[in-house]
Amino acid sequence: MAAQIVAFAADGSAQIFNCRTAQSAAILPPLHTDKVWASCVHGLALASAGADGRLAVWRDLTAETMAAKKLEALEEQQQLAAVQRLEAAGCSSAVVGLLLQLQKKYSLSCFIQRKIKSSMASCLDTANAAALIRSNDAAAVCKLLPLPQQQQQLLQQQIQQQIQAHMHQQQHQQHQQHQQQQQQQQQCKDTDWIELIKQLKMDDIKTLIKFIAEWAQDPTMAAAAHKLLHLLLRQQRLDLLLQPPCNNSSSSSSSSSSSSSSSSSRRKVLIGGSPAADVLKQLILYSQRQEKRSQALLQKTYLLDLLLPTAAAVQQELHQLLLPLQQQELQQQQQQQQQQQRSSTADAKGAAAGEGGKKKKRKIQQQQQQQENQQQQQQQQQQQQQQQLLSAEALQPHFAAKFTEECLYGDL
Repeated sequence: MAAQIVAFAADGSAQIFNCRTAQSAAILPPLHTDKVWASCVHGLALASAGADGRLAVWRDLTAETMAAKKLEALEEQQQLAAVQRLEAAGCSSAVVGLLLQLQKKYSLSCFIQRKIKSSMASCLDTANAAALIRSNDAAAVCKLLPLPQQQQQLLQQQIQQQIQAHMHQQQHQQHQQHQQQQQQQQQCKDTDWIELIKQLKMDDIKTLIKFIAEWAQDPTMAAAAHKLLHLLLRQQRLDLLLQPPCNNSSSSSSSSSSSSSSSSSRRKVLIGGSPAADVLKQLILYSQRQEKRSQALLQKTYLLDLLLPTAAAVQQELHQLLLPLQQQELQQQQQQQQQQQRSSTADAKGAAAGEGGKKKKRKIQQQQQQQENQQQQQQQQQQQQQQQLLSAEALQPHFAAKFTEECLYGDL
């Protein structure tokens, strides 16, 4: 370590300076209130006496503070490992409590996002039965349109059998997963956010409010933050949350002194180390912005619910109008293919009669193969275009506005 100098000011304050860089290495706590008249150094200890009649002994605690920091880091790592174990066991309330005590905003937001994604995925899998065949329903219905009734019934039966087989497989997989979960010591249950918030302590609630104010700035966490705030305010009033600690010494003061002390204590109310007024202003500002965004999103989903059925009806009419044109195009293509085949056969016969017939035959065969490849490519393009055209059943609104409302204002 470099040599250091302790300097006392006229008011009794002390600082440690580095001899090489002449920079302040540390500021000692203000023990003396007047000039220091004498000081003595012994090893890593320093004794000082001042005009205020105080004798102070200073000792170097650098090694102890470093050891304490290492212990805190180890304890934090152990607690984070415990958080992972509790999350795997399904103890959501313990996970949230530990993360709030550790003030791990990012880890808590990731935990909430995982819970929301799992609940939304289960909602999408079970809320609408059509979601099981949504990837194949458009192509299947497009195949049904130009076919007669008997073939339509056969295809419908095949599709229903496929759906039943798929559902049977899913049920079997779910049954196996359920058995595996029962074998564990503790089952992973859905998070009851109302009970979880009831169990939180006052300090944890204040840190949660601070996290909510910061999460409101992030569009990915805004909905969850507002839902948590809604549940929090349903359980406890805001004025009770922002009450300062009670002081018994203010009971004997007058009305003027009590009003001034109450106003000063309100100013000193902190939420997560920040002034309560600043946190609430920030929360209100970003809440208004997110409310405007959610209203715009709801309007768009309502428009989708209105436009999709009309688009399905229009598509049916277009399909009926385009059917004769498509049939004419197919007939013309068939006629062209027949003419090409006739010309190719005539050329092959003429080439075989003359000299060099083998080479001409090879050329003709190559031309025929090229024509066949082109025809196959055209047919594939037509099939892709037909699959892209959604039918009336495929264009049914899949609870767009309702699902959006549940995501924004429903339960987590």
